[in-house]
Amino acid sequence: MENTEQTGHPLNHSELYKNKIKVMVSEPTLGWIHHQVYDNRKDFVMEIARYEAKSDYKFFTMNTGRLLISYARELICDQAISTNMDYLLFIDDDMIVPHNLFEHLIQIDADIVAPLCTTRNFPFEPVVYRSEISDQESDGSFKLKNTSVTDIERNKIVDAETVGFGVVLIKVDILKKIPKPWFFVNQAVGEDILFCIRARQHIPDFKIKINTGLIVGHMGDPEIRTIKDYDRIKGTPEYETFLKQYRPQMEPKCQNIA
Repeated sequence: MENTEQTGHPLNHSELYKNKIKVMVSEPTLGWIHHQVYDNRKDFVMEIARYEAKSDYKFFTMNTGRLLISYARELICDQAISTNMDYLLFIDDDMIVPHNLFEHLIQIDADIVAPLCTTRNFPFEPVVYRSEISDQESDGSFKLKNTSVTDIERNKIVDAETVGFGVVLIKVDILKKIPKPWFFVNQAVGEDILFCIRARQHIPDFKIKINTGLIVGHMGDPEIRTIKDYDRIKGTPEYETFLKQYRPQMEPKCQNIA
């Protein structure tokens, strides 16, 4: 009788599913997971198991444990390529996602697809940005200004220049077109923001799309923040003070990323 026992990590046997569309679900983590996130993730996994049973998709998980976010993303992407994944779904360990998240995201054809996420801290703006590069110097450094797209259309599929990676579905093929390292940064800007900028440098038709009708929660302390929190404080004196005092400080000087 043939021995069909599979040992070790399931990714070691990904080659058994050549006729499936393979998706790696990964959760970069610093080691702190709120109980609401833990419960949410269990519900999400049960839902993708049901979806797997009725579809051509095969899901795998790959997590790194307690690592800096840049290093965790780097290792996860390496593994996605080496195991011939078709898609990589990043879900950070402080995000509350709809159970049918994947089913909605996979319907959209783009290099990166995301739901509508916000910052966890005041003023809870969308993590969808317009990126403006200026003051480029001979050493390749430049000034980067990221502006949150606060006027984003709701309940639509919209294009985006840059997006935060709290929850994103990525086509693994695009990783092969961008020189490594993908996520290591040495400046005061997010690793996800620079990834999007570098992707545009190396992939002429690179596309990011956002499903703004698919709302994700971001664990605050102790509340979960969504776009509804931004809508609530938008236009208030507190928000106007934030724009005047803190927004000018959010324009870091960046090193060459080419």
